[in-house]
Amino acid sequence: MRLYQRNSRWPRTLFLSALGLALIVLLSVSLLNQAEERVQGEQQAILESALRRASVTCYALEGRYPATLDYLIEHYGVVIDEGRFVVFYNVFARNVMPDIQVNPIGSGHGIPALGVEMDYFDIDYFDMDFEADFIEAGFFEALEVEDIEDAV
Repeated sequence: MRLYQRNSRWPRTLFLSALGLALIVLLSVSLLNQAEERVQGEQQAILESALRRASVTCYALEGRYPATLDYLIEHYGVVIDEGRFVVFYNVFARNVMPDIQVNPIGSGHGIPALGVEMDYFDIDYFDMDFEADFIEAGFFEALEVEDIEDAV
């Protein structure tokens, strides 16, 4: 004869408690990952905006857009977290806004059309005096002011 009855609910209560704790941990990890992705997206947008503002400031002060990303970093105080982001800085001409792209590292976004990841990617502009370059190459002859007045 037993004086006390066995409590058969004890194993089930322990199992349900462990299951509830596991669900809470999984939900917490999922929410933290979503928050981290959101923060990284905001940091990416802030960096791209800072690079564009620094380029426009350079254009306003110096009359031309910066030739390289290094120039922006040195003279305009832009700070790039190279451990988190890849910056592509493509300059076409001194008077044309450079193409600026910021991608998170590990996102699968490499250099456009090349598929290679780098810390940053500069395309330096060269002497953009197109008329002189085309005359030297023999594509057309230089027009004098008199030629233009005669044509009008």
